[in-house]
Amino acid sequence: MFIKIHQQRIASLLNHLSDVLKMNIVLLSRDGELLVQSITESYGYRLSPRIQHIPQQFKCLDQGLYQHIDLLGLNYYAVAIDDNESEFIVIGPIMLNKKLDKVRLAQAISSTDYDEKIVMGAIDEIRVCSFLYLESVIALVRDVKDLIQAIVKDMSLTHDPYQTMLDMVLELSQAQSGSIMLFNPDTRELDIKASQGLEQQFLERSRIKIEGSISGYALEHNTPLILSDKGHENRIAHLLNREEIRQSIVLPMTFKGSGISLVVNLNRIELFNSEHEIEGLVTSIKQVLEQGVKLLP
Repeated sequence: MFIKIHQQRIASLLNHLSDVLKMNIVLLSRDGELLVQSITESYGYRLSPRIQHIPQQFKCLDQGLYQHIDLLGLNYYAVAIDDNESEFIVIGPIMLNKKLDKVRLAQAISSTDYDEKIVMGAIDEIRVCSFLYLESVIALVRDVKDLIQAIVKDMSLTHDPYQTMLDMVLELSQAQSGSIMLFNPDTRELDIKASQGLEQQFLERSRIKIEGSISGYALEHNTPLILSDKGHENRIAHLLNREEIRQSIVLPMTFKGSGISLVVNLNRIELFNSEHEIEGLVTSIKQVLEQGVKLLP
């Protein structure tokens, strides 16, 4: 797939994803050749296994999805980029459900050729995640492979690029519904380019006027809006007519190089835990959109 020609762009994408997930991510050939790695080289990067042949060394869980558990009990997952399974996005090491006991870890190290000092120094960098969260991570990585394919082919995504971007930000935010809208400066309207889980009456309005709309307000003032069913100032209380929706994020973005302006709307059932969590999410969504916009026709 001529991955190496596009190393810089793919490395940037993997680096963003690695920082979002707090996991080490690399791109390997089937035979274990390192093609692209994230720039950070953290999250347990130093403990990456010696891979010689992914389909043989890893256990096949599903079509294009493989798992490897090393001698220390650390998990790695490989997602094939194409049907030929010639290149893989590999994430890990990961600890599932709980941290490894350091006494048992020291015993495991003694039966391997790992350097105990390196392992003990890196183990605290490794993320612990649940099986449920891991499923979301795998789904997100499968979306990212579409972006990598598009970068390599230097063409639009096989699937609708707007829908691909929306799928990715829905995974990141754990939102139940949302949309991406494109600003048309000639008509001063927002065109709905992708949506999921929205009411039919909203979708029938395929274009939304800037004036008098929450999304238009966010775009004109170039400011994200975090709107919930509780709070001192709720400017969309009349729009939150679905009882199960408790929080919405309206995120405007303008890309100077292309002149494209987008507004992303996301709706969640669960409230975010803190402003810090929201700020981190907004940053991550912006990074995903920056990569996606580069691939628009």
